[in-house]
Amino acid sequence: MVIRRLPASVAAVLSAVLILTLLIGCAPKAPAEALDWRLQSVYPPGSKLYDEFILYFVDEVAKRSDGNIKITPFPPGAIVKTTELLDSVAKGVVEMGVASGIYFAGKVPEAIIEMGLPFSYPFDADITYELMYEYQDGKWRDLINAAWHEKGVHALVHFVVTGYGLMTRDPVTNLDDLKGKKIRTFAHFTTLLKGVGVSTTGIAPAEQYMALKTGVIDGTLYPFYSLETYKFYEVCKTVVMPRVLGSIPLPVFVSLEEWNKLSPATQEILVKAARKAAVRYSKIAWEYEGEVLDKAREVYGVQTFILPEEDVAKLEKVAAAIWKGVAGKTPRCDELVDVVKQFLEAKKIGYPGG
Repeated sequence: MVIRRLPASVAAVLSAVLILTLLIGCAPKAPAEALDWRLQSVYPPGSKLYDEFILYFVDEVAKRSDGNIKITPFPPGAIVKTTELLDSVAKGVVEMGVASGIYFAGKVPEAIIEMGLPFSYPFDADITYELMYEYQDGKWRDLINAAWHEKGVHALVHFVVTGYGLMTRDPVTNLDDLKGKKIRTFAHFTTLLKGVGVSTTGIAPAEQYMALKTGVIDGTLYPFYSLETYKFYEVCKTVVMPRVLGSIPLPVFVSLEEWNKLSPATQEILVKAARKAAVRYSKIAWEYEGEVLDKAREVYGVQTFILPEEDVAKLEKVAAAIWKGVAGKTPRCDELVDVVKQFLEAKKIGYPGG
């Protein structure tokens, strides 16, 4: 076999291409641009969410950007009122925000589905993350972000926290035990409990303890870890299962205008830092709630009762009507509800009315 030499000109070109390819492959990644952003949270310092998610996230961003990106966290109301946070992030008054979308459901009805319809997202962070990021190529997140984009913000990440359950002052073994009782609740969960004949009222989270202690309310719908963080174990002696919502996706908002100005390298740093912080926090939250429930039972004598199947069926019947009503708010809401239903069916979990 005869081996022919390449012409000198061709060999020179190929050598140059090879050298250029090697140089590109070895070149360092483009550095993140310098940013000095502010992040306001509706969750205060000292809370698990603030200390274990927000502080970890801003530190992770600083590390990944070699200190080029500085995000300073602020507590509730430090820069703007909580009710003004969405518009303030959109306008760049504050560059980032962390809050449940339910605060802004009056402007973005899709946020009702984002936070979770009754008996929708299960008590399993991995399954909820799968719905948000993987199912149908992340269609859930795409639809949610389309709604937020219309209001001038981008959901950088959704992280999953534990959901809501009922805690009461006195034993509750069935729905009849709630007759004559007043339960603190909110949003569409008010409709849920009223639909089975339970009297409800709205009370600010920080006021719940005294309301329970003084008998202004007889129970509250809130995450079970509040038995420890709010010291509800002192005033609530009953935990009622099942949870009315197993897990809750919460968004981290970024000004859409500011987000679109960022280089791909900077966007990647923020996304990767946020997702790492999200998965880490969910693990912490699930472990913590389990520890709190164990301690509440073993140390403080809090009892756990499971509602009879016929009572759960009554709640799910009301929940099905709530799902239908929310789906009818906008075409996008209808599409989102369908995505959630299809996912739950695929996971063989089921949903109200399904």
